[in-house]
Amino acid sequence: MIKRFIIVIILLIIIFGGVFGFDAFRSMMVKNYMAHFSPPAANITATAAKNESWQPHLYAIGSLEAYNGVDLSPKQDGVIDKIYFHSGEEVKADTPIVHQDTSVDEQELKNYEAQLLVSKENFARAKELNKKGFVSDSDYDESRATYQQAIANVDKTETIIDEKTIRAPFAGKLGIRNVNLGEYVAPGTNTVVNIQQIDPLRVLFNLPQQNLASIYVGQQIKVLRADDPDKKPFYGKITAIDSSVNTDTRNIQVQARVDNKALTLVPGMYVNVYVLMPKEDQVLTIPQTAVSYNPYGDFVYVIEKGTQEIKGKKVTGDFAKQVFITTGDMRGGQVAILKGLKAGDLVATSGQLKLQNNSPVVVTPDKGFKADKKANPAELH
Repeated sequence: MIKRFIIVIILLIIIFGGVFGFDAFRSMMVKNYMAHFSPPAANITATAAKNESWQPHLYAIGSLEAYNGVDLSPKQDGVIDKIYFHSGEEVKADTPIVHQDTSVDEQELKNYEAQLLVSKENFARAKELNKKGFVSDSDYDESRATYQQAIANVDKTETIIDEKTIRAPFAGKLGIRNVNLGEYVAPGTNTVVNIQQIDPLRVLFNLPQQNLASIYVGQQIKVLRADDPDKKPFYGKITAIDSSVNTDTRNIQVQARVDNKALTLVPGMYVNVYVLMPKEDQVLTIPQTAVSYNPYGDFVYVIEKGTQEIKGKKVTGDFAKQVFITTGDMRGGQVAILKGLKAGDLVATSGQLKLQNNSPVVVTPDKGFKADKKANPAELH
């Protein structure tokens, strides 16, 4: 019995010893492998920091307004019997828009014209008789007054008839029609249609008072629609600067004229406004994709050639070095670097998530980054 027990004990020792021995051997081999393992170089793209000419500017948000814009309303009571336009149509100045029924007015005009003819003859007769002394001065004056009154009645009726044809006061674009055929309209109660002169437009925007010395009438501006994915700029010039600074905001209002030949700008839109400064600045730029933004500081990975000892082995090649930077303006996918880099520094533009400080890398030139010699200020923000 004791012999069997000893045999079992020996077998258990052998089995557990083998298990623990194998585990210890495996751990030793893994530790030895990790001690000599070096991670493969990360594949990244990179491009060089470049000096470029950027035109400085002042930025503001502006609102577009028409130089002329009104709601067309009738000047006389009447029923609309003709409509000459379609909603959204562009018209020239003095183009007929709607016509009110003038049949009654035309009959009144005929009546007044007949009265005018009679009064004119009576006045001519009274004038001759007054010269000969056969008509008193009072009768002569009364005849003249009747004649002048007849002239006024004819002129007034002709004016009423003319005013019942509502015309475009200036060239522009019509809005949505608000009246129908046969509808009775009256002054102050009905709006026929809105008309806006949309080429050119004026843009109103505000700048801080400290910028007042930097702006002047005739200065060039660039306008960019906030909703335009193509970022097509519109050009114009400052036409007026307000005479006082707002005491609540300490801003001054500026007005500029903007060409709108394509008629893609509409009054009421808000736009990004860039007041262009005459001087150009030389700035160091890199792609925005190269910058890692963090609360504790923005940084980039600068690629440097060198030799490093990794896991006891000397490795020669390209390495990514983490460098903290200070950034400036952003334009067209590029960012200005104020501090931390110099022209020619090669920075990683993709694959940064795979990198740590001094990580080995395999660099592919970033062909997607093409820096303009003259960055477009309208692509800021």
